[in-house]
Amino acid sequence: MLTSIARLLCLLAAIVIMEVPTALLQSYAWASMLNQRVPEQGLSEALASTFDGEHPCEHCLTVQEIQNTQQDAGEETPLPPSFQLGNFKLTQLNNTELRLPPPPRAIRIPIHFEHVLHATDFSPQVPTPPPRVA
Repeated sequence: MLTSIARLLCLLAAIVIMEVPTALLQSYAWASMLNQRVPEQGLSEALASTFDGEHPCEHCLTVQEIQNTQQDAGEETPLPPSFQLGNFKLTQLNNTELRLPPPPRAIRIPIHFEHVLHATDFSPQVPTPPPRVA
């Protein structure tokens, strides 16, 4: 039960991070624009005027405002250079090189095969009489 709740929360977080609600609103805007414009302009002109960007509807303007506020919110909130938590001080790594330890020189993989089975190890006939379980 707890794992299914955790999976659901992870799925919802992924949906929000990938901006799926904004994409759904944009898809709805395009569909409503096509629904309104096809009877008046015909299919080819309605497709051209819907996707050219020069004739946005109210929903398209709403999507643009949402995207602009998300971009502005991301640019205006810089991360703090350090953060104090109790007796621990966490600092950000700005333009620092992380040095990794060198890889091992050799890796030995033990082989524990005593006997390799071949096709000739199996008999094509059933033993007569069949073995009994004790």
